[in-house]
Amino acid sequence: MIVRAIKAPRFASNCYVVGSETTGQGLIIDPGADDDVLGVISELGLSIPLMVATHTHIDHIFAVRRMKEEIAADFAVHEAEGPGNMQLLPE
Repeated sequence: MIVRAIKAPRFASNCYVVGSETTGQGLIIDPGADDDVLGVISELGLSIPLMVATHTHIDHIFAVRRMKEEIAADFAVHEAEGPGNMQLLPE
């Protein structure tokens, strides 16, 4: 298992890249800033189909739209943060 914490200086919060060494698949947790995230994903050789936020405060979701554009990953949050079972960020 791969786990990499990335400090997002803009908000002094953490973003995590978690992945499988076996499958090369991973996810991003709390994409609050895109500082260094794309570089870490590339360095680790991961494909990222999903970003997940623990909650929707700005320091946890600020970079979602840009990251969606860069890596075409879906975005999900708990149903308590929005309507439906899993709230997907609109296209």
